Amino acid sequence: FDTNLQYGLNNFLTKKEFIDSTQILYFFEKFTKCLGKTILPFNALSRSLISYRFIKQNFKKKIKILELGPGSGLLGILLLKNEYNYDSFDVSKSFHIYQKILFQTFLKFKKIKNNTKNLEWWTILKKPEILKRYDLIIANHMLNEMHANSLKFILSNINKNSTIFFEGAGYN
Repeated sequence: FDTNLQYGLNNFLTKKEFIDSTQILYFFEKFTKCLGKTILPFNALSRSLISYRFIKQNFKKKIKILELGPGSGLLGILLLKNEYNYDSFDVSKSFHIYQKILFQTFLKFKKIKNNTKNLEWWTILKKPEILKRYDLIIANHMLNEMHANSLKFILSNINKNSTIFFEGAGYN
């Protein structure tokens, strides 16, 4: 957390980032309590704020965003909370289920109307043209973990004008 704050966020959070973070941590406290152990993801949240700040500074809210391998889902929650047009895609069935429940629960908890989609891999495999509708593809900490054929498939089916953003390549 300290490293993310110091080097990724220049030792400060804006007032809006602080309020968003507080609300997200409160949500996570409620969301994870049913698991028998409250989890407050300070490190994952501070890491997601780095990407969120970059996206906010460089892209308009009207763009269509697809996050590949959203992991904890915290960047997605930040984007949804701030009214970005966000969808996600994960090949891991357990992450897919977790993220779908997480995003739906968060939107309901915050009373936010949003048509976010948590896409299944088989949908994209059958209809790869779906990938062409996205302006920004986020691939944080997962590129090194993709099979080369999967990466080729994604890259050959996205819109050639799309921006691909990754804050880290992932485990080597």
